[in-house]
Parts: sequence; C-alpha cells; structure tokens
Amino acid sequence: MPATTAETEIIPIEDTGTVKAAKLEYASLTAEASDRLRFQFEFAQSGIRGLTIANGGALIALFTFIGNVGRDGAVSYNSTAIWWAFGWFVVGLVCALIATMAAFFSQMWFFYSTKREAWNAQARIIGAKEAEDPAPDMLRGQWAFGFGLFVLAIGTVAFAVGAAVALSGVL
Repeated sequence: MPATTAETEIIPIEDTGTVKAAKLEYASLTAEASDRLRFQFEFAQSGIRGLTIANGGALIALFTFIGNVGRDGAVSYNSTAIWWAFGWFVVGLVCALIATMAAFFSQMWFFYSTKREAWNAQARIIGAKEAEDPAPDMLRGQWAFGFGLFVLAIGTVAFAVGAAVALSGVL
C-alpha cells in the first residue's frame, strides 16, 4: 500500500539554539574527519622519512666504509661489530615501517570515531536518538597511536645502539 502524504511529509524543525549548536558541531566534526585523512597520510610520510633516512643512511654509510676499507686494507676494523651495527640499523628500519602502519591505523580509527560523533550530531539536528558509539574506535586509535610511539622509540634506540656499535667497530 502506498504511503500517504502525512507519512512522507517532512516536518520542519524549529531552529532553536540546540539545533544550531548541533549543526555547528556536525560541520566541525565532519571537517575534522576530513583532516584526519590528511593527517593519516602526513604521519605515514613523516614516519617513513625520519627513521628510514637515519637507519637507511647509516646502512649505506657502513657499506661505503667497508667498500673503501676493503680496497687497500690499510684500515683495520672489527667486522663482528660492523655486522651487529647492520643488525641494529635493520631493526630501526623495520620499526619505522611498523610505526608508520600504526600511525595509519590510529588515524583510520580516529576518523571512524569522529564520523560516528558527526552522525550523532546529525541525529540531534533532526531530534533523533544518537545511535553511534564513537568510544570503541577512539580507544583503538589511542592504542595504535601509543603502540606506534613505542615502536618509534625502539627504532630510535636501535639507531643509537647501531651508531655506537659501528663506532666501536672502527675505533
């Protein structure tokens, strides 16, 4: 049976202060969700660049050192220490990749949480019940963010240890 006019009619909502505030909140949260996508990309780039340049550059420097020393053999070095330094720098590179993925996922979950908040604000605009719970996604985002920082710290420590071991191998 087709719907009657009364069932399909859109009833205008009085634009009270609460509705105006909800509209502003909806617009703000929608803009924030858009920014989260941009941040996701920027965090991934920054994470890759920072630790990759440091650890990758150190690996290249070690290869260059070994290549130059191997030609004439005039300089002695501890090959075991150099190999350990390689290992530490590789750990740093792997940590950079893991931290980048954690940053990606944290921003993805923050985006989902913000969109749920925006949908709730939209529901308040029309006087409907809020149906979305942003808390689980926010917690996932916070966990991934913390994990990413932890792995980033490990990668930084790996670089420092690798540098110290490499230095001990050439002195």
